[in-house]
Amino acid sequence: MKYTFNLVLILLLSIQGFSQTNLEIVKNSVDSTIVLDQKFNLIMISHSNCGHCLIALRELQAVHEFMEIIVVNFGSYEKTIELSEKYPYVFLDGEKIESLSRQKFFPRFFLYKNNDLVWKGKGWLDKSLQKIKRELK
Repeated sequence: MKYTFNLVLILLLSIQGFSQTNLEIVKNSVDSTIVLDQKFNLIMISHSNCGHCLIALRELQAVHEFMEIIVVNFGSYEKTIELSEKYPYVFLDGEKIESLSRQKFFPRFFLYKNNDLVWKGKGWLDKSLQKIKRELK
């Protein structure tokens, strides 16, 4: 779980958006069994009781084969485990980092293409998946 702490620490330091350097640090901090060297990486700040977050998790399955999806989830630990068993994403328990638990808006997204931030968003709207798909081209 050392990689979990490192990844969440990086999220804490750069919650408004990641720089290219921070994304490289994330890649180097994650357990080697998790592949983060894909062309696209999506980081989602989520809450297990957020309806829009749950919809986003379900709909993101349509693009998962094209990117690594990392979900920093707040809410109960049990719900995070349940979600991690249901979806093929990397889940981190956001509740373990007190300063991250102060988030007031869920979900939040940061999409990287070749380590560069290409899209960030707040909320999950009808057109959010379309915007992500457009960036995949």
